[in-house]
Formats: sequence, C-alpha cells, structure tokens
Amino acid sequence: MTSRTEEVNGRKKETPLQAEAGTPEGMIPEEVHAMGDRGEPTAPENPHHTRYHPKWHREPIPITWWTRNRRYTAFILRELTSVFVLYSGVLLLVHLLALSRGPESHVAFQEWLGRPGVVVFHLLVLAGLLYHSVTWLNLAPRAIVPHIRGRRVPPRVVLLAHYLAWIALSAVLLAVLWSTLGG
Repeated sequence: MTSRTEEVNGRKKETPLQAEAGTPEGMIPEEVHAMGDRGEPTAPENPHHTRYHPKWHREPIPITWWTRNRRYTAFILRELTSVFVLYSGVLLLVHLLALSRGPESHVAFQEWLGRPGVVVFHLLVLAGLLYHSVTWLNLAPRAIVPHIRGRRVPPRVVLLAHYLAWIALSAVLLAVLWSTLGG
C-alpha cells in the first residue's frame, strides 16, 4: 500500500492512502485504469467516494420465500386469487356478448357452462373468490379507522359491518336473479 506525505504543524507525516477496489494492494488493474480516470471523488462533501467500489455480496432469495411465513403465504394467495376476480369479470362480459349475438349463441354458451369440467373449474373459481373476499374483508379494520364523536370505532364493529353489508348485498342480488329467472 502506498502512503502520502503531508506537512502538519511543521512536521512531516505519512498517511496511508485508502485502497480502491481492484488488487489487494488497492491498485486499479491496468485494463480498468486504461479506460478512464481513477475515479476521483465526484463531490467534495464525500471525499471517500470513488467510482470504483467493491460490489457487496447478497444472498440470492429463493422464489418460494413467501412459503416460510404463514402471513406472507396468505398474502400471496390472496393476490393470486385476484386472477379469479379477473376471470369472473371476463366471463360476465363473454356471457353478455353471447346474449347480444342471439338466442342460439346464448344457448351454446349455456351448454358450455353445463359441461362437467367447466362446472368443476367454476367451483374452484368460487372457492378462490370466497377466499379472496374473506381475506379482503378481514383487512377492512386495518384500512378503515372510523371515528365517531372523537372515539375510534372498534375493529370488530368495522369487520361485522362489512360482513353484514356483504351478506345483505348478496341476498338482494339473489332475490333479483330469482325473480328475473321466474323462480
């Protein structure tokens, strides 16, 4: 390692130079040095910064990192079940398209929906949608913190209100569908 001689209070003092990344002696390899300057500090407020610095080793993170913690697993599964929400919306649009094309197209679509494989798949979609809905509603007390007369509403009340609203809206939709279908 090399040193620098400075004069401090009339005395000569040798101070070692900081080693830069490269060789063990701190010298920049010739092939790197030939590419440009030695990486002098770019800002006077940080004299220790150089453009040539070692890259720190970071442990690779496995793709299944989320399986090690139950909460992370629940979060990832809820995020994955949003694909079922997307599928349900697309299925509704395709159903409306079949209705707009006439009775024959609608009957063909209904027959496709009645196939055993499609029914089993839609039961899996229903399970995914229920999981997504329940876990989403369970987040409501953390996301919504209402105050009434300066006091915080308890999280259980917020959760109960959301579940009651979900049940009430589902009942209304079922009643409307039942009456529309002539049941």
